[in-house]
Amino acid sequence: MRHRCQTICLLLIGALAGLTNADETNENLPDLAELEARNAVIGKVTLVRSDVFDLSSPDENKWLYRWANRLHVVTREKTVSEQLLFRTGDLYKKRELEESERILRRNKYLYDAHIAPSHFENGIVDLTVNTRDVWSISPELSISRSGGENRTRYGIDEHNLFGRGQRLLFIRDNDIDRSESTVQYADRYIGSHHISGLARYSDNSDGDAYLLSIERPFYALDTRWSAGGSILGDDRRTAMYAFGEEAAEYRHQRDAFHLYKGWSKGLRDGRAQRWTVGVALDDNRFSE
Repeated sequence: MRHRCQTICLLLIGALAGLTNADETNENLPDLAELEARNAVIGKVTLVRSDVFDLSSPDENKWLYRWANRLHVVTREKTVSEQLLFRTGDLYKKRELEESERILRRNKYLYDAHIAPSHFENGIVDLTVNTRDVWSISPELSISRSGGENRTRYGIDEHNLFGRGQRLLFIRDNDIDRSESTVQYADRYIGSHHISGLARYSDNSDGDAYLLSIERPFYALDTRWSAGGSILGDDRRTAMYAFGEEAAEYRHQRDAFHLYKGWSKGLRDGRAQRWTVGVALDDNRFSE
């Protein structure tokens, strides 16, 4: 019995020692440069996505903020992860963490983004990606009167549709000269790639216009190529005035096309050199 108790005690001491070593591993992480020097490999990537308001704070735990959080759709994990420049199994690179933070922060629907190592053991480093949302819906309503005429403008602009990072815009504008209704949809990460697309259509009292574009930009310093193109069409009637009265009008039709290709050798000695070539066609036709 005594030998058995001694064995159990030794096992408990060993387990406690293991927990202590694990805590030291978590708390005494090497700095970012040292992790790269050790050729650390990225292990688990944990995404921590925070809502617009922090309800754990007494200053923000109010009924209005709780109601806003319930209405808001938190940015999805896929939306965040597809913007990162690293994946599990990649070699750890300090630059890629910092660039990924900048890519995330330039989104209008994110207040902040921070990426940091959370655990390092046996050459494997786990990372935690912290993001916090902002309120992404922007309603617009304005009414003005000048010179005896009214002008109204109303619409809504959503920068993070269903938490997917997509933008949907609708604007209706009315004044003495024309009325305009515009719908726009944009997605910066089509098909989990760094490919962005935009579609816009305007239905106006004096004509209509559309714009379609798709591109793969130099999204990171080490990106080796880029490409893109756009098509624009605009058909409108333009009035000419004399003493405040419409005296004549003419029709203006425009068709534009743009295509480009870029290439680079990537990041060399802290610098990136890029070359871009393209072709553009801008055809404008005017009636008498």
